This record gives sequence, C-alpha cells and structure tokens, in this order.
Amino acid sequence: MSFFEELKLRKVFRTSAAYAVVAFIIMQLVEIVFPMFGIPDWAGRMIILLLITGFPIIIIFSWMYDVTDKGLVRTQQMQISGVEDTRSMTGRKRTWFAVGGIALGIFLGIYVSGSFLQNDSFDKDGRKSIAVLPFDNMSDSSEDEYFSDGITEDIITYLSKIEGLKVISRTSIMQYKDSKMNIKDIAKELGVTNILEGSVRRAGDRVRITGQLINALTDEHLWADIFDRDLEDIFEVQTDVAKNIASALKSELSESDEKHLSIIPTENSLAYDYYLRSKDAPPNREGLYLRIDLLKKAIELDPGFVDAYFELSNWYGWLYFSGVEKTFEVLSRSKRAADKALELDPESAVAHVAMGLYHYRGYLDYDRAMVEFEKANKLDPNGEIALSVMAWVVRRQGKFKQCAEYVERVLETDPRNATMMGQLFPTYMIL
Repeated sequence: MSFFEELKLRKVFRTSAAYAVVAFIIMQLVEIVFPMFGIPDWAGRMIILLLITGFPIIIIFSWMYDVTDKGLVRTQQMQISGVEDTRSMTGRKRTWFAVGGIALGIFLGIYVSGSFLQNDSFDKDGRKSIAVLPFDNMSDSSEDEYFSDGITEDIITYLSKIEGLKVISRTSIMQYKDSKMNIKDIAKELGVTNILEGSVRRAGDRVRITGQLINALTDEHLWADIFDRDLEDIFEVQTDVAKNIASALKSELSESDEKHLSIIPTENSLAYDYYLRSKDAPPNREGLYLRIDLLKKAIELDPGFVDAYFELSNWYGWLYFSGVEKTFEVLSRSKRAADKALELDPESAVAHVAMGLYHYRGYLDYDRAMVEFEKANKLDPNGEIALSVMAWVVRRQGKFKQCAEYVERVLETDPRNATMMGQLFPTYMIL
C-alpha cells in the first residue's frame, strides 16, 4: 500500500489535526490571558516555541504507537488488504466524542481569537473610541475626591452625547483610579484608541481643570488645555472639553449634538455640589438615605434640576424594590419625582428611564416599562442605562436572546462591568 494510506491507517493525519487545534487554542489563550496577569512576554513566546517543537514529535509518536482498549501499544506493519474496523462500540463513541470536542475547540478558538482581534482593531463601528480616565484630585483637601470623580463622570456624559464617539462608561474606567498601568495597556483592555486624562483643583469658588488627549496607539498628544473658571461656569468647561475633543478627533458635531451639549443641568453651584456628593454616598442602607437627603437639598436649591429628580426617583424606587422600605408612600415619591422630571423635560432620556423603572420596580409592568426605556434609548442611543435595564426586563419576559443582545451592547462601552459580564453566562446557558 502507498505511504499516504499507511499514514491514514496509523492515524497520523487525525492526531496532527487534533494537536494543531489544541495548540491553536492554547496560543490564543496565552495571547489573551498572560497580559491580564502581567506574565512576561518571554513566557508566552516560550510556550509557543514548545508547541511548535512538539508538532514533529507528535507526528513521530503517532506513527510508532497507537491507543487501543488495551492501552498504548506499538503499531505493527499493516496490510491494505483485509483491514477491518475491529474497534468496539465504545471505541467508536470515543472517536465521535473526540471529533465533537475538536469541532467545539475550533469554534471556541475562532470565537476567542475573533473577539480579541475586534477588541484590538478599535473603531469597528466607525465611531472614534475614547476612554476618560479618572481625573486626579489636586485640591488641598482629600475630601474633594467626590468632586473630581463627579467632573470625570460629567465629562463622560457630555462626550456620550456626541453620536460620532464611542465613550467608555464610568463603571469600567473607575477601575483604573490610581492605577499604575501604562496608557497603551489600559486602552487595549478597554478596546479604545484614545485616552483623555487630567486633573481637577478646587479652591473656594474657583476651579482649574486640565486635560490632555492622547492617541494610545502612537502616543501622540492630540489636544491639551487648562481651564480656570468660576464654579458656576463648570458646565461651560465640560462643554468646551467635549467640543475640543470632538474637533481633535475630527468628529463633526451634528445639530443634535450641539443641542445636547448646550443643555446645562443646573446653574446653581451648591445644588450641583449636593448632587455630586449624593453619588459618593456609601453603598449601604445609611448611604441610601443619605443619597436621598442630598438630592432633596439639591432640588430645594434648583427645582428645575432634571438629573436630580431622576436620581431621586431611582433611589426611592430602589428603597421599595429592594424591600428596605416597601411602602406605598415610598413608591408614590418615586412616581412624583419621575413625573416632575418628565414635566421639566419630556425629551430627557433619564426622565423616561425614571418612569420605566417606576413601572418595573413598582408593579412589574414590563410592557409599560419597555415603552419608556425604548423612548430613552431613541433619545440617547449612546446611553447605557436604558439598555441595561431593558436587558433585565426582557429576561423576566423570557426573551433570553434579546437579553443577551442588550447586554452585549452595554459591554461595548462598559467592557469591565463584572455584573453585566456575569449575566451573559447563565443567559447563554439557557439559550
């Protein structure tokens, strides 16, 4: 018989293919996992070299030996005539199981590789990608940390209003607060091309904000500026920062973008301060009531503060939904705050989210909640709040495929959100 027929009988082709698949998967995992844990590059290269070196060894091994029901035995010279498949039914099942495993391995390898390449290719949807790292607090008092974090979040919000930008959300970027990682590695983990970093210094009623925009791939500084303003002009600074970044990234502003950027949440600096302090409250029962008290103070100073009404409705709703204070009065307060937000600005995405949450948490009325969330999503396509709560609603409705789609969309701009990522596993298992 021919040499190739003997190779086939000795299962050299099948063994080589299985080895190649396993080696491919290992190399993909090395490329993804090693950088996450700070393992040196030389270790990854060593594993790849060992895998390459092992390929001819496995070919020789498969030529000389065969795996049978009796264990590992040396392969005897075979004759082409009269060869029959004498394997037991169990052996055949093992073969089909192995084939299925290899097919699954190929699929996982391609999927993982594809996901990694997408993360590394940046701007895959045509938008310019950017992450705003937590601004450093340069104020004399460490208690002003809430203020610098608030400025960071507001700049993220303003940039998110620009349709041509993909902006990483607060949940993911705050994990890099005080991080010593270099910008290039952070950008790679977040799947962005551009990084904005800066600092905030507050002294009385004056604020200094510095910022610089860096292309993480080339280390090129695209824009930098310093803003010295009165505290009451803080939103003008954030608008200027957003516009300058859009210009630096050559992202043209539409009429809708200009309109959204021109909206000032409040002109009362003290109300804004209470609002920022509410976001810094501890995540416990006492912190929940503290948030509500601070938001009520903000609204007393500025009865037209839509974002404060949204937060107030949200936390009253959470009081009820979580069972901390499950009373009709608390639920009514949530509704009144949501109504007020919509009355002040019917085009506010967060106002519609507040109303949707009221129907969802108060009455489990999924259909009415989804109507409000879908309105919010249309008003603010880059907003992740609506998408995340939409995911939970459709999952309760048994629409698991749609739930996974919403979560995947959230993770595009919030890739390090452990809660959302953790929900994908059971959702896909159900599917």
